[in-house]
Amino acid sequence: MKNRNELGRFVKGHFLSPKGIHRSLKTEFKKGHIVSDEMLRKTLKNRISKHELNFEALLLKFGLPYKFVGNGQIIIEGRCPDFINTNGEKKLIELTKNTKYEWKKNTINHYAKFGFKTLMIDKRIYKRNNLKAVEMVRKFELE
Repeated sequence: MKNRNELGRFVKGHFLSPKGIHRSLKTEFKKGHIVSDEMLRKTLKNRISKHELNFEALLLKFGLPYKFVGNGQIIIEGRCPDFINTNGEKKLIELTKNTKYEWKKNTINHYAKFGFKTLMIDKRIYKRNNLKAVEMVRKFELE
């Protein structure tokens, strides 16, 4: 590593363990280690994907009451939703590329324990047809 920028790219998505070794959050979750909310917040800080940014603009354009919180503003027992309802209703939106049914079911059940209804929108659906995603959110809003 020649300069500081290369070091930053190397460490991105990692944290310093108590032993002084850089570890990936994905590895720690697989091992069953619990990562604190503060550590998760630091890792997610200022991270927004291109799809989330475009989806947020679409929500604003159509006046739908959701705000992006996927950068660690809200963490619900170790999980960070992408969008949350701003009208005071307990509703969440997750943009996902994971097609595994069990993962989606576990995520919905996790948030349901805390009284949240969750809408899962596949990024592939959003990329193909923005208006279909908006209609899904409008239907979800009427529930």
